[in-house]
Amino acid sequence: MEKRFAQCLICPACLPVEHSLSLEIRENDGEEVTQGSLRCTGCERVYPVQDGIAVLLSEGQEGLAET
Repeated sequence: MEKRFAQCLICPACLPVEHSLSLEIRENDGEEVTQGSLRCTGCERVYPVQDGIAVLLSEGQEGLAET
């Protein structure tokens, strides 16, 4: 995930209210975040960034990522 995209993301769990997500980087390759997390500024929910992919699934949707 490119760092610049983090500022465009909002928390899916807080919709219809739009709360931004703050990026916490654990590993990066230049502008590409390979490992980290995105934390909601409203509800404090944390979404992982794994292998460069932001996983923005709410509770109950985790199984959808595996199908």
